[in-house]
Amino acid sequence: MNKLIKCISLSCLLLASFSPLAKQIAITFDDAPRPDTTYLNSAERNKHLLSALNKHDVTAMFFITTKHMQDGRDKRLLEYAQSNQLLANHSHSHISAYKIPSADFIADVAKAHQILQTYTNYHAYFRFPYLHHGDTRQKRDELRAGLTTLGLKQGYITIDDSDWYLDSLFQQAVTADIPLQLDSWREVYINHIVASANYYQQLAEKNLMQAPKQVLLLHENDLAALFMDELIQAIKKDGWEIISPLEAYQDKIANRYPDTMHNNQGRLAAVLAEKGIAPNSMIQRSQRPEALKKQLENLGLIPVSE
Repeated sequence: MNKLIKCISLSCLLLASFSPLAKQIAITFDDAPRPDTTYLNSAERNKHLLSALNKHDVTAMFFITTKHMQDGRDKRLLEYAQSNQLLANHSHSHISAYKIPSADFIADVAKAHQILQTYTNYHAYFRFPYLHHGDTRQKRDELRAGLTTLGLKQGYITIDDSDWYLDSLFQQAVTADIPLQLDSWREVYINHIVASANYYQQLAEKNLMQAPKQVLLLHENDLAALFMDELIQAIKKDGWEIISPLEAYQDKIANRYPDTMHNNQGRLAAVLAEKGIAPNSMIQRSQRPEALKKQLENLGLIPVSE
C-alpha cells in the first residue's frame, strides 16, 4: 500500500512538473492618442478600440505621449476614462533616451507627468519610448533614479511583437493603390500577436521554470483598432487569462532591475540576458522585420519590393 501511495505521489509530481504554467496577460498600448493616419482618423480608432475592450470587459493601459494631445485629441483621454481604461506616461516628446542627456530626458518625462496628473484614471507608470533605457550604464542608472524621484514606476513589457512594423506596412498598402484584403490582414495580425505571446511564455518556462504575469506591447494604431475584438477572442481561445495591467505590475518581476544593457526587448528578456542568455536567441524569427515583410509580400498584401 505504501509503495502504491509513493507511486501515485511520484506520478502526480511528474505530471505537475510537465504541466503548462498559468498564462496571464495584460494588454497595453503605446503612443496614444495618435494623430490621424491614412486609413482611420483618431476618433475612429478610439471608437473601435473602446468598443472591443468594453465588449469583452478588458481593462487596458494606454501610455500617453502628451505632445499628441492637440487638435482635440485630448478628448480621447476623457473617453478612455469613461470606459475605465488606464492612462500612463510615455513622455512628452517621445525622444529616445539614447539621444539626449539624462536631465533633459527626465525633464521631458516630468512635463508629461504634470499634464497627466489632471486625469483621474492616470497611474504613475512610465514606459521608455522605443524601450530605450539609456545608452550607457551610468545614464541607465541616472534615469532609473530620476523616475524614482518623480514617483514613477516602470511600465515595463514582457512581450514584444513588432506590431508597429506591421502597421507601417499596412499604411503603405493603403497608399499603394492595391486592394485591401482585410480578412488576410486580420489573420496575419492575430496569428502573429498570439504566436509572440506564446513565444515569450515558452522562453520563461524554459529558462526560469516559471512565467511572470505577461505584459503585451501593442500600439494605438489602425491594425489594433480594426482587429482588437477578434484578437481578444483569439487570446482567450488560446488559453490566456486577460488581466488588468495593474494586476500584472504586482508580479515579482516588477521589482527586478536586471544589470544589463539589453532592455529594448522588455523586462523578461532583460532578466534572461542578465542570466547570460544571448539576446539574438530570444527573438523569434517571424518577428524580424524582413520575415514579416516577406510574408506579406507572398500573400499579396503589400507590393513586392524591387
